[in-house]
Amino acid sequence: MNYELAKQLKDAGLKQEGWNGNFYDVDGQESSDFGDLVTAEGDEVYIPTLSELIEACGDKFGTLHQYKYPSNNGKQQDWLATEQYKTAQVLKGEGATPEEAVAKLWLELNKK
Repeated sequence: MNYELAKQLKDAGLKQEGWNGNFYDVDGQESSDFGDLVTAEGDEVYIPTLSELIEACGDKFGTLHQYKYPSNNGKQQDWLATEQYKTAQVLKGEGATPEEAVAKLWLELNKK
């Protein structure tokens, strides 16, 4: 997951803590040294694991599939995460990795 997506998750309210993920520092560098990182500066962002992202989606999480297809923006997308099918309009997230797809689904589920 890149810094920009991790920052979008933070800005949308995803908790900035966990035991298994990493952090990006203010320069966008990934670090697993939790002892030296604090979010008080406001620029460090947490990189959640796939299981943390699925848990954050809660009971709205539906499926995660691996595909090979071009997305609407013309880029190859390998993963598709969808919400539980409750309406005709199903929210989804697409990405090159499962983490990216579920992160984008979480963002869709938490739009204000």
